[in-house]
Amino acid sequence: MPIYEYRCANCGRKNSRLWLSISAAETNEADLKCERCGQPALRRMVSRFTMGKSALSEGEELYEFDRLTANVDDSDAGELDRFAHRLGGDETAPDTGSEPDQAGL
Repeated sequence: MPIYEYRCANCGRKNSRLWLSISAAETNEADLKCERCGQPALRRMVSRFTMGKSALSEGEELYEFDRLTANVDDSDAGELDRFAHRLGGDETAPDTGSEPDQAGL
């Protein structure tokens, strides 16, 4: 079930719509109206998307986890924070010190 995002050419509001199928979206898009102004001036936007990870066997997943965590000292909160940033793709994350950020707690 695709979710498409639309921008209203009249008021600029972003509208989202969950369709039951791609063909339903293609068939019924012309009938959409803006949630704010009610005008049928919606244009489909290019949206972000995600892809599922490749299918690894359970043994391969465990090996990959062991490989990634082999040199991480789990008793050092700062090192765990840096590891989490690297895992999330942020190789340039600043060193936050040895204590995790307590602001959100």
